[in-house]
Amino acid sequence: MANAQRQVALHRPKREKLGDAASLIAHVQPVVEKLVPQKADEVNAALRKVIRTFFATPDQESTEVFAPYLHHLLSVDHIQLGIEAADWKDAIRKAAEPLLDRNAIQASYIEAMIHSVEENGPYIVFVPGFAMPHESPDTGALKTDLQLIRLKTPVNFDHDENDPVRYVCCLSAIDHNTHLKAFFNLVSMLQNPQFLPDLDKAQTSEAILRVIEQYEYLL
Repeated sequence: MANAQRQVALHRPKREKLGDAASLIAHVQPVVEKLVPQKADEVNAALRKVIRTFFATPDQESTEVFAPYLHHLLSVDHIQLGIEAADWKDAIRKAAEPLLDRNAIQASYIEAMIHSVEENGPYIVFVPGFAMPHESPDTGALKTDLQLIRLKTPVNFDHDENDPVRYVCCLSAIDHNTHLKAFFNLVSMLQNPQFLPDLDKAQTSEAILRVIEQYEYLL
């Protein structure tokens, strides 16, 4: 009997693997674009959110901290394009205002970010064209959040090598751990010489998010 069961098991068709979120999204999006072309962006954005949530559901105990991926923190309404800024201080304020509106930070957090750059220099511009202003949690951070803006006209942060800056990604961090996965994934993606050029080609917030998702799933 045991031998027969083993023979059946050997010849039983293998179930196809579910795959990962990126593969499923890649298969679903063309179907949506064909069936509902007028609402493809809206429907695909909703589906991506559901699929990402499903695949990223943590297995840790509830007492453990869940560290979100970058694309979990950067939903479509957390990405703005064509923002005008008078200078680097204004660019930080423009990137931080949506976080303030979402009650992710207090006004003191914005002033702390600006003061930190004044005191320590433009350390937040760690690659050409990209700045990530942030501050310590005790300066007014209320929840982990991100806002990414692309400036209509790049501005200088007085960095010797990485000016001018066209992308400003404002980070609100409530502790020293929760945001680390998103932060280090972004740093890794920025090391890819094709990442920023692909962001530059994107004309909508939805397209920006798709680029981020694609690169993050490759890490």
